[in-house]
Amino acid sequence: DGNNPAANAQDDNAIATDKQPLLPGATASFANYTSYSKGINGVMVDISRLAGVPQASDFECRIGNSDALVQWVTAPTPSVSLRPGAGSGGTARVTLIWPDQAITNTWLRIAVLATSRTGLTQPFVVYIGNTVGETGNSSTDAQVTVTDQLRIRQNTTTVVNQAAITNVFDINRDRQVGALDVLLARQNVLPRERALRLITAP
Repeated sequence: DGNNPAANAQDDNAIATDKQPLLPGATASFANYTSYSKGINGVMVDISRLAGVPQASDFECRIGNSDALVQWVTAPTPSVSLRPGAGSGGTARVTLIWPDQAITNTWLRIAVLATSRTGLTQPFVVYIGNTVGETGNSSTDAQVTVTDQLRIRQNTTTVVNQAAITNVFDINRDRQVGALDVLLARQNVLPRERALRLITAP
């Protein structure tokens, strides 16, 4: 996104095209969580037939790591911006932004509420996860281990051969895979009971 903290068209370049939101009732996989060192700091929602300018109160954001929603807590309040017509198929693109590292090593639940501004008749819910340093080496867990560190070391890039946005080993997304990415993975090795769970979204 050009290292610009504001919400603008450059953000579209930072979309993780290899990831997709987890929907209610589905079980999580590596496709549903990121390994970015700054956590979940931005989410885009494309809304057709938007009825007004969305505000933070049009979204319910919660964080947690359990199949039971009652155990989740309110997430930090995001800033909200609108780019009319910038979304898929000419829809309105709404961007939610959080400070770097405000949401890490957890799941984020975003509910787009049915309000006079969103124009929805019922809430739309998605989940997105983050666990810093995970490289997708296991289909049965999302725990960061020494294996992730080894995989990063084995897949370093150079200034000439820069990492793509979908490179799972570029933990800090600076387009280079190297010692700093290994260090970030090492710093985020968590006990199994604290690691991100492959939840079935409530």
